[in-house]
Amino acid sequence: MHLYRILSISFPVLSSLMIACNLHAFESSVNYRLDTSYTDNSLLVENNKKDELSIDAIVGFSVLDNLPNLNYSLNSSVRHRNYTKNTLADVTYYTVAADLVWDIIPTSFSWQVNNNLSVREVNQLNRPLPNNVQQVNIFSTGPSFVYRISGINRVLLDYRYSDIKYEKKIIVTNVDSQRDVYTLALEHRISEKSNIALNFEETTVKYLDVTVNSDFTGNSVFLSYNTTKARSLINVSAGLSEATLTSNGKKIKSNFYSAQWDYQINFSSNFLARYWKGLSDPTNDVRLSNFLNSGVVNTAILNDTSIFKVERINLIYNQTKSSWKTIYTLYGYEQDYDQIQPNQTTLGASIAFDYNLSRSLVLTNRLSQITRKVLSSNELRNLDTAIAIGTRYYLSTNLQFLTQYQKNARTSSLSGRSYEENVVSIGLSYTNANLRGRLQ
Repeated sequence: MHLYRILSISFPVLSSLMIACNLHAFESSVNYRLDTSYTDNSLLVENNKKDELSIDAIVGFSVLDNLPNLNYSLNSSVRHRNYTKNTLADVTYYTVAADLVWDIIPTSFSWQVNNNLSVREVNQLNRPLPNNVQQVNIFSTGPSFVYRISGINRVLLDYRYSDIKYEKKIIVTNVDSQRDVYTLALEHRISEKSNIALNFEETTVKYLDVTVNSDFTGNSVFLSYNTTKARSLINVSAGLSEATLTSNGKKIKSNFYSAQWDYQINFSSNFLARYWKGLSDPTNDVRLSNFLNSGVVNTAILNDTSIFKVERINLIYNQTKSSWKTIYTLYGYEQDYDQIQPNQTTLGASIAFDYNLSRSLVLTNRLSQITRKVLSSNELRNLDTAIAIGTRYYLSTNLQFLTQYQKNARTSSLSGRSYEENVVSIGLSYTNANLRGRLQ
């Protein structure tokens, strides 16, 4: 049934794109991958471990084009995992993301359509077990209008309607919802490479099931400053946000801060920094760019719709040389709940290092560590560690042979939740894009 839904959405879109292909060239890529993995602990348990041999088949497809008045993209992938010893039920993960921007009046009036259909985890603390997945569909559309008052001043108007549907209830309640977001921005250009804006946003959220959930309205006012230097892109915002619950009229207020810095250090290295602080809600893990959006996936356990305060930071440094590539990542976020749920904090770090042993052979190394903490009367702490080493061998410019050993471990304060797992995998990957010499 899930696969049918994917195909019913993908084929009409693909047909339209193929027609467009005959009229205008566009970029496209197709990739296939087949993996075989052995694990000594398929159930991720501390005792009574069961080994398993699984087979993963993965297919991906993407297109991208920029027509004179129409930009569109489609990215899709399907992964089916078969457990040959039946310690777990077979599971299929997929995502289909389509984006379209129509410039009805170039530089003045446009319309956007976005749709994201995927199978994702219900609760990250239980991943990656098959019973911990469900389908989520997010649809968003709306117009954007720009009115130029003068050469240095303009008004931006934007509206977005969003519809969020989950395949099944989250714990105890149905959190399907519709969201309307209205945005007004008064922008002043300071120079050719910088501007400042006063922004107003109003959000209305309505739930399909209101027995547990409360509809709410939100308002925010903030100043934003954007500038582009020789090797830097800087965006900074600050203001106030407020959400009002429809059920009881309760108001929740918070300061709002946002900062972004992209710095190209030199030809071979760059640094990215992101910071966000404000209000969010449990159904807003859909990466929608609007009020009450944390900007990244919300890892809260979704069993109520209380408004909460969130603070997030992401730091990424990467460097690429002729024979090696390394990426360092550090991130952290905290959900501060007013009531119902305990506060949750997450801190994670990872290092990825690839080294070219030869033109065709690459040594890959990965290390990641994530700490999750739920602050309640019985504090829950989880420390997840993953260490991996492997190789990529380029059989041709489009075909790779992959090997990897990975050790996964969890240390938990909750009895019975700690575990260790050893995984050995081999795979074959094909793409129509030229891969030789790339470090991924």
